[in-house]
Amino acid sequence: IAALKAASTTSVTLTTNWQGATGNAMDIRLNYYPGEQTPAGVAVAVTAFTGGTGTPDIAAVVAALGDDWYTDIVFPYNDTQSLNTVRDELLERWGPLKMIEAQLWTAFRGTHAESGTFGETRNDWLISCIGTNIAPQPHWMWASSYGGIASYYLANDPARPLQTLVLPGILPPVKTVRWDMPERNLLLHDGIATHYVDASDNVCIEREITMYRVNQYGDTDTSYLDVQSPATLGRIRYVIKNRFTTRYPRHKLAGDDVLDLLDPGQPVMTPKIARAELLDIALTELIPAGLVEDFDDYKDTLDVYLDGADKNRLNFICHPNLVNQLRVLAGLVQYKL
Repeated sequence: IAALKAASTTSVTLTTNWQGATGNAMDIRLNYYPGEQTPAGVAVAVTAFTGGTGTPDIAAVVAALGDDWYTDIVFPYNDTQSLNTVRDELLERWGPLKMIEAQLWTAFRGTHAESGTFGETRNDWLISCIGTNIAPQPHWMWASSYGGIASYYLANDPARPLQTLVLPGILPPVKTVRWDMPERNLLLHDGIATHYVDASDNVCIEREITMYRVNQYGDTDTSYLDVQSPATLGRIRYVIKNRFTTRYPRHKLAGDDVLDLLDPGQPVMTPKIARAELLDIALTELIPAGLVEDFDDYKDTLDVYLDGADKNRLNFICHPNLVNQLRVLAGLVQYKL
């Protein structure tokens, strides 16, 4: 909403349609594109948006989700309370009782120092935050574009890197403030995903990472660095769960000793049958889809057994070796004259 400031004919007050803190991320600027200029004799002074306070009750939002499965969530808020609330929900959804995992996509607008400081306050392996720099659009627009592109392509292939993908509808920061390679690399160590601007002035994903940085001892840990790791693990679990619930929805459970004694067609599951299914899943679904590698190690370390306390429970432990992403090509050219 724009209106002349009271008792003034030279000042215009811009007011957002909401009073929340996200309104402070709105940007006002003149002459963004090269060649644009203010007419001679006209002077314009711009004051940044201020005064927006508060965020919605994220606990109420979480409660409204119920047990519906949303694989990806775009989040416009980056205050600590809101992020902690949604983080706890993400961890619960990831857990074995729900198995409706989701990844969250957000963004942070600020200088290089502000972005790095923000990243160091978080350590979330199901959250990815892209740094926007001082871009002409608010961070929640970046979050929407980033989350939309990431969720689409990871749904097609959760192990494939997202680098070079264009963020539609996003304007880049002006050249004078764009971060160079060393600066962007520093942000990666702070848990901030990075972007670059291509020759056509498109904003592109450079390195999509989670906000996970250190383990419980505070030591550097790269196990959940890339968003592909939780995305691929979630896909593996879904494939395994789907195979067993589809083929064995109402089966009985017994030890392997009964296999040679059962009547044909008896719906009985045993550790040996489950092991064969898990190996078949790897050979026919996971490896052909380019999600895991090293079948021999997977086979040798696979353990399937009846639970000692719950006689109706079948346990298994598998160690899939996730495929990686081609991000660096390193070579040495030793020439001769």
